[in-house]
Amino acid sequence: MQWNLSSDVGSYRNTKKEVMYVPKYMAIHTLPEPMKSEDVEPLARKVAANATLDAYWVGTQVQLDDKGQVLRFICEWNAKDVKSVEEVFAKVPELPYDGIYPMTKLDSIDFRE
Repeated sequence: MQWNLSSDVGSYRNTKKEVMYVPKYMAIHTLPEPMKSEDVEPLARKVAANATLDAYWVGTQVQLDDKGQVLRFICEWNAKDVKSVEEVFAKVPELPYDGIYPMTKLDSIDFRE
Protein backbone atom coordinates (compact mmCIF):
# COMPACT_ATOMS: atom_id res chain seq x y z
CA MET A 1 0.00 0.00 0.00
CA GLN A 2 1.33 3.45 -0.92
CA TRP A 3 0.73 6.10 1.75
CA ASN A 4 -0.63 9.44 0.59
CA LEU A 5 0.82 12.19 2.79
CA SER A 6 -1.92 14.59 1.75
CA SER A 7 -5.60 13.84 1.74
CA ASP A 8 -8.87 15.25 0.49
CA VAL A 9 -9.71 16.10 4.10
CA GLY A 10 -7.25 18.99 3.93
CA SER A 11 -7.95 19.99 0.35
CA TYR A 12 -9.44 23.17 -0.97
CA ARG A 13 -10.03 24.79 -4.36
CA ASN A 14 -8.04 27.84 -5.33
CA THR A 15 -9.27 30.67 -7.54
CA LYS A 16 -8.41 28.67 -10.68
CA LYS A 17 -10.73 25.86 -9.47
CA GLU A 18 -7.73 23.53 -9.03
CA VAL A 19 -7.77 21.16 -6.09
CA MET A 20 -4.89 21.94 -3.77
CA TYR A 21 -3.73 19.39 -1.21
CA VAL A 22 -2.61 20.59 2.19
CA PRO A 23 -0.07 18.41 3.97
CA LYS A 24 -1.25 16.84 7.22
CA TYR A 25 0.85 16.57 10.37
CA MET A 26 0.48 14.84 13.71
CA ALA A 27 1.86 16.54 16.81
CA ILE A 28 2.40 14.35 19.86
CA HIS A 29 2.31 15.98 23.29
CA THR A 30 3.22 13.76 26.25
CA LEU A 31 2.50 15.82 29.35
CA PRO A 32 5.10 15.93 32.13
CA GLU A 33 2.33 15.11 34.63
CA PRO A 34 -1.39 14.31 34.30
CA MET A 35 -3.65 17.29 33.58
CA LYS A 36 -7.17 17.73 34.92
CA SER A 37 -9.78 17.73 32.16
CA GLU A 38 -11.02 21.21 33.17
CA ASP A 39 -7.51 22.60 32.51
CA VAL A 40 -7.63 21.52 28.85
CA GLU A 41 -10.09 24.16 27.63
CA PRO A 42 -7.94 27.27 28.27
CA LEU A 43 -4.96 25.52 26.69
CA ALA A 44 -7.00 24.48 23.64
CA ARG A 45 -8.34 28.02 23.25
CA LYS A 46 -4.80 29.39 23.28
CA VAL A 47 -3.68 26.91 20.59
CA ALA A 48 -6.72 27.78 18.43
CA ALA A 49 -6.12 31.52 18.89
CA ASN A 50 -2.53 31.15 17.66
CA ALA A 51 -3.28 28.95 14.65
CA THR A 52 -2.55 30.62 11.32
CA LEU A 53 -3.35 30.21 7.64
CA ASP A 54 -0.11 28.19 7.41
CA ALA A 55 -0.96 25.92 10.38
CA TYR A 56 -4.58 25.00 11.10
CA TRP A 57 -5.43 22.79 14.09
CA VAL A 58 -7.98 20.19 12.93
CA GLY A 59 -8.58 18.20 16.12
CA THR A 60 -7.07 16.05 18.84
CA GLN A 61 -7.22 12.54 20.28
CA VAL A 62 -6.71 12.57 24.05
CA GLN A 63 -5.20 9.74 26.11
CA LEU A 64 -6.61 9.57 29.64
CA ASP A 65 -5.46 7.72 32.73
CA ASP A 66 -7.81 5.60 34.87
CA LYS A 67 -8.81 8.74 36.84
CA GLY A 68 -9.84 10.64 33.69
CA GLN A 69 -6.81 12.92 33.69
CA VAL A 70 -5.03 13.77 30.44
CA LEU A 71 -1.71 12.03 29.77
CA ARG A 72 -1.13 12.75 26.09
CA PHE A 73 -2.54 14.71 23.15
CA ILE A 74 -2.24 13.54 19.54
CA CYS A 75 -3.14 16.55 17.41
CA GLU A 76 -3.98 16.68 13.73
CA TRP A 77 -2.83 19.72 11.76
CA ASN A 78 -3.23 20.92 8.19
CA ALA A 79 -0.07 22.90 7.60
CA LYS A 80 2.33 24.22 5.02
CA ASP A 81 5.23 22.52 6.81
CA VAL A 82 6.53 21.42 10.22
CA LYS A 83 8.01 24.85 10.89
CA SER A 84 4.57 26.46 10.62
CA VAL A 85 3.22 24.19 13.38
CA GLU A 86 6.33 24.78 15.50
CA GLU A 87 5.70 28.54 15.24
CA VAL A 88 2.23 28.06 16.75
CA PHE A 89 3.64 25.96 19.60
CA ALA A 90 6.30 28.61 20.27
CA LYS A 91 3.40 30.87 21.34
CA VAL A 92 2.06 28.17 23.70
CA PRO A 93 5.15 27.19 25.72
CA GLU A 94 3.05 25.50 28.41
CA LEU A 95 2.23 22.76 25.86
CA PRO A 96 5.43 20.74 25.32
CA TYR A 97 5.59 18.45 22.29
CA ASP A 98 7.53 15.28 21.55
CA GLY A 99 7.54 15.80 17.80
CA ILE A 100 5.62 16.77 14.68
CA TYR A 101 5.32 14.11 11.97
CA PRO A 102 3.79 13.78 8.50
CA MET A 103 0.55 11.77 8.66
CA THR A 104 -2.37 10.40 6.76
CA LYS A 105 -5.67 8.96 7.97
CA LEU A 106 -7.15 5.51 7.62
CA ASP A 107 -10.90 5.19 7.94
CA SER A 108 -12.31 1.74 8.64
CA ILE A 109 -15.10 2.28 6.12
CA ASP A 110 -12.49 2.16 3.34
CA PHE A 111 -11.68 -1.46 4.25
CA ARG A 112 -15.17 -2.91 4.70
CA GLU A 113 -16.71 -5.08 2.06
